[in-house]
Formats: sequence, structure tokens, C-alpha cells
Amino acid sequence: MLAEVLVMEEFTNEVIEFLEEKLNREIKVKYPWELLQLNLLGNLETNIRGEIEQTVAIKGEVYVERGTIVKNGTRLEGPVYIGRKSWIGPNAYLRHGTIITGPKCWLGTTEVKNSIILGHTDAGHLTFIGDSIIGQYCNFGAGTMVANYKFDAKDIPVYFRQDYDPQKFETKTNKLGVIMEDGVKTGVNAVILPGSYIGKGSIIGAGVKVLGYVKPGSRIKKDYFNEKWQPDNIGWDGQVPLKIKS
Repeated sequence: MLAEVLVMEEFTNEVIEFLEEKLNREIKVKYPWELLQLNLLGNLETNIRGEIEQTVAIKGEVYVERGTIVKNGTRLEGPVYIGRKSWIGPNAYLRHGTIITGPKCWLGTTEVKNSIILGHTDAGHLTFIGDSIIGQYCNFGAGTMVANYKFDAKDIPVYFRQDYDPQKFETKTNKLGVIMEDGVKTGVNAVILPGSYIGKGSIIGAGVKVLGYVKPGSRIKKDYFNEKWQPDNIGWDGQVPLKIKS
């Protein structure tokens, strides 16, 4: 278990390194979801160094780095930071607290809220990403949805490690989507449920629903639920989700 927790710490440190470089400030947290609870953009001032097309709407403080293009129909509600050489829109919606580190991120007709997205990641078509941390070189298939809230409005735990005794982490927040390590890909219309943790290089198939911990390098072809999750973990009153092996 210790080795796997160290892997989570390694990813957390990777994200912190990117953020400290971009935001020019020291950041100290133990777990990745704690980054979403900090006011990382509290001192942000509007600075448009990239290209903003004519019908882009901006509200609040927004920082756009050089080489980035924000296409028509996009709405930016700050504080929002967009790193260099990225492509946003057309018709994207970036909401409060979103950090796109760049370089070379592409967010098309996509909504992102209070999330951190590292470089070379694409979410081009009709995707929602809420209260999440996304690693480098990830790709979201069209229509992928990241759920970030439960029906019962209770705090969302994170379960880490897929075996008969996964460790439960209390996040102390009722808004949490996914922690996604580098190189993850999702197929069209995939659904990632609140508090999921997806390991490096995994592939989530088209139309698949995922909840819980997905170990690195997994290939998930059918709906996948960690057996330690109980119905109230996701606000269900019905049957306990079935664990399906990858």
C-alpha cells in the first residue's frame, strides 16, 4: 500500500511543480484534491497576452499566455489562467478557479469548472470537467462527462488501490470530480463518477461508467465500480454497484 500511496504523492508533486512555475508561488499540500481547495488564483490580475477573438465574453480576472488562441463564442469567468500555446473554443466555457497550464491544451465545446489541467491535454468535444485534476497528455473522447457532485450532497471520499482493503481518504468537500494521472484516454460518452482516481496510461472505453480507483495501465471496457463503494457514496438508494474486473 505504501508504494501505491507514494505514486499518488509523485503525481501530486508533479502538479505542484507545474503550478509553482506558472503562478510563481510556493504550494504545500499532501493530497492532490487539496489543491482544488486552495485559492490559487486569489491574486490574479487580467493580462491578455494571447489572441482573443471578437465574440469572446470575459468576466472577472483572466490571464491568457502568449501563443494561445481563444475562439469565438467562448465565455471565461475568472479567475481563470490559460497557459501558452493552447487552443480554447469555439464555444468553450471556463469557470471560476480553472487553471490550464499549457502548453498545447485544446478545449473545444467544453465546460471546465475549478479544475487544473496540465499540458498537451485535449477535451475537444462536448465534455464537462468539474473540480478535477487532469495530468499531461490526456485525451477526452467526445461527450465524456466528469461528475463532481452527489445526489445527497455529502462529502466525497477517494478510495485508493483496487483490492479487498482499499484505503479511504476523506476529502472534506462535496465537490470533487476525478484525479487523473498522465496519459489517460476516454472513449466517447464515458462517464467518470465523483471521487474517482484513474492511474497513469489507463483507457476508459466508449460509454463506460467508472467509479473508484483504476490502477495504472488499465483497459476498462465495461462499467467499473470498486466493490468497497456503498450506495450512499454516490447518492444511490438502490443496489450496490457491481465490481467488474478490467
